[in-house]
Amino acid sequence: MTHDADGREPLVIRAPQIVALLEARDPTLAEFAAQLARRHPDGLHGRAPRQYEEALRTLASRMVQRYGVLDSGHLLRLFAIAQQRGWDFDHGDAGAWVRQILLDPRTPRAGRRIERLEAELRERDAIEARNRAIDAALSGRMPRRGS
Repeated sequence: MTHDADGREPLVIRAPQIVALLEARDPTLAEFAAQLARRHPDGLHGRAPRQYEEALRTLASRMVQRYGVLDSGHLLRLFAIAQQRGWDFDHGDAGAWVRQILLDPRTPRAGRRIERLEAELRERDAIEARNRAIDAALSGRMPRRGS
């Protein structure tokens, strides 16, 4: 893990903080930082509220560099996915398959890559729901071992 010049772990905006961006009328980084400061007056991840804006600029810059995100609409869509899934963008909890979709050179437009990610997530959710239904049906019919 990388650390800041002062030796602290880098600030990572996690899913609960992303909710503030999704609720913002003006989704600029400065406004989001101000909302975070109001919601977390004692600081966040060991940072003072005045450092939120810089941390958000860094996060947005990384997303632009890594995924070709071009506008606040793209950021909002990715943040919405992260909030829904509980992902942490900076540490890659989303998994390699997400990065593969978001970095796919065959799809040059960031908006299209995000659409592919959303479609893949819907498909995976449907598969998981079917698997849970099958498991529930089988567990009701199959004899339990050791009984």
